[in-house]
Amino acid sequence: RVVVGSVSLIIIGSLLLAVSRWQALTIVGLVLIGMGFGPTEAMGSAMLSDENPRKATKWMNISQIFFCIGAIMAPVAAVWYYTSGSGKYQNLFFMSAIIFIVLLIYFVFTKYGNTSQKEVEIKQSLHPLGVLKSSEFRLYAIMLFLYLGYESIATTYIKAFFLETGSTETYGATAISLFWLSMVVGRFIGIFMSGKEKSGIHFFPPIVLAAVVVLLFAGNPEIRLLGAMLFGFGCGPVWPMLFVLAAKVFPDKSGSAYAVMMVFSTAGYMIFPFFMGSLVNNLNFTFIGCGILSLIVFILSFLPKKFELPV
Repeated sequence: RVVVGSVSLIIIGSLLLAVSRWQALTIVGLVLIGMGFGPTEAMGSAMLSDENPRKATKWMNISQIFFCIGAIMAPVAAVWYYTSGSGKYQNLFFMSAIIFIVLLIYFVFTKYGNTSQKEVEIKQSLHPLGVLKSSEFRLYAIMLFLYLGYESIATTYIKAFFLETGSTETYGATAISLFWLSMVVGRFIGIFMSGKEKSGIHFFPPIVLAAVVVLLFAGNPEIRLLGAMLFGFGCGPVWPMLFVLAAKVFPDKSGSAYAVMMVFSTAGYMIFPFFMGSLVNNLNFTFIGCGILSLIVFILSFLPKKFELPV
């Protein structure tokens, strides 16, 4: 029901943007799409975990691979359509609404439900924010928040970093595409790491630190492209693995766990690009900060489960 409601918000928001001729209505449409996106991703992921509890990491990574493919292909397709001569941005949102309507209909009539009625009743009886009482869960939430710090910086500023260091627009665009493509590779590896999530988080964040070193000290744009690839690969399956670890702390309330983790995820995406990017106004320091964040996530991954973090 949550997924149906949140996808409906995306549809309504897209339709408003498709017909809007006023700024206020455009803002309302964007807000509705944003409100729908968060629950859709969080609850969709929770459903995947519920349907495949023994292979939650596998299906989380598969879903995030499709997320990355969409992040690569959709902007390219949108720009191609918009610059083709007759394209209008309103039509893009109208097409988006139609696609989500079709997906929603398919979703409603799809049979699912490996979760028993008793388990559903248990989940509904628990308060969503109760997951924060667990120090282990809080640890994963903080790690996710910090992880989104360096991932959000990469997606927001890596192209600008290439342009600032004298590279062409082509190199900048290639860098962000390679970032997403290498993230897909990392998440493909994550498919085969069910039950090894902690090992994955030990392994991938240091690669981001190495990527930052390459980006900052590379003598030419070709080597910097390698840094962009390493950055994306280092992000890899860390996001889905942290979600899976958090859900394992509360297997009887995965929906609440995923929803709260999504709040920390979104908060990281909102806060770090401003405080580490716009406010600092020095991309060298910004990417040094990314290296520091990845190092902190790496260190936190070795803390014991019962390590006490303040509420």
